[in-house]
Amino acid sequence: MMARHFDHAGMEILTREKCLRILHDQTLGRMGFVTDDHEPVILPVAYRFWRGRIYFLSSGGSKLQAASGGRRVAFEIDGWNAAERTGWSVLARGICTPVDEADLAEVAECGLSPWLRTALRPMHWVQILPDEITGRRLPDSQIPPEWD
Repeated sequence: MMARHFDHAGMEILTREKCLRILHDQTLGRMGFVTDDHEPVILPVAYRFWRGRIYFLSSGGSKLQAASGGRRVAFEIDGWNAAERTGWSVLARGICTPVDEADLAEVAECGLSPWLRTALRPMHWVQILPDEITGRRLPDSQIPPEWD
């Protein structure tokens, strides 16, 4: 069994390997960034973590603008049990960009199933290239055994 490590607030620090498994197994996250109007925003996205990148589809708006500008973004997933007061969080930070045309066919195989499909607005593939992935959980919080 590996030694557990804790941060200054007493939260257990998850290993990079655990964070990657959790990112792979989840499908809903939140992307945080600053808009062109200098306003902070956090928006939910259905995503897939595949080949070291976070992929999602956007029909336009501020998420696509962030990608088009190659902005740094934060991407977070978490789990919380209010009754047991337990929880965990994984945070990825990196650059958000549109997926290159040449890579679209390959990326479409990542298994992403978007929440909303509409013929009215075309969907665009977006990727986050994380350069930092960290995770925390409350002490004694349970996560699925395959993550531990």
